[in-house]
Amino acid sequence: MDYELLKKLKDAGYPGSNTWFDNKGKYYSQGADFVSPTLSELIEECVRTGIGDFKIHVYPYGTVIERKGYDDMEFKSTSLEAMAYFYLLINKKNEDNNQKP
Repeated sequence: MDYELLKKLKDAGYPGSNTWFDNKGKYYSQGADFVSPTLSELIEECVRTGIGDFKIHVYPYGTVIERKGYDDMEFKSTSLEAMAYFYLLINKKNEDNNQKP
């Protein structure tokens, strides 16, 4: 996962983990600026936040994640990236829905 995606996760309020790294790819145990979640951490966070049913389809050319009953879908070359962008998509939609009068 690249620096820009990690920054987007951090800015979206992703809760973090014990693994962090900076924009030069150096890893730290705590106290740095950006979180580097694992695939299972991203899945757990999506479940915890109540995203609902979603399916993960892994193909030789990439991964598709879709939310059951919605048009929400992400396709990326890796499962980790697809899950991260899916989290950002759902988080953004939830924020937009909460801000409507």
